[in-house]
Amino acid sequence: MGWPAERVVMSDLSQIEVLATVRNLAFLKLGRNIHNFALVEQWLKYLVTASNITVVGYQYDKQNSKKIDKSKKMMLGQLISDILETWHPDNLLKKP
Repeated sequence: MGWPAERVVMSDLSQIEVLATVRNLAFLKLGRNIHNFALVEQWLKYLVTASNITVVGYQYDKQNSKKIDKSKKMMLGQLISDILETWHPDNLLKKP
């Protein structure tokens, strides 16, 4: 991908450095966004498992472990729709 050493001139080096800097800054922002989405997803998984408890006390551990296993496999959109179904079942958009 690089140029042969004899063809690289000073202006090419400065352009390469600028492009490398811009690329690194973009990766930093992208990494921060991915990290923030991962945090949101973790909190939503917690909310799915902790909300809408409808079992008797002695069945709680079994039911909670089922919810945890189910939520580990869910994507962000699935988590949001699950929470919306639980908290606002009347406000969901009806699918045609």
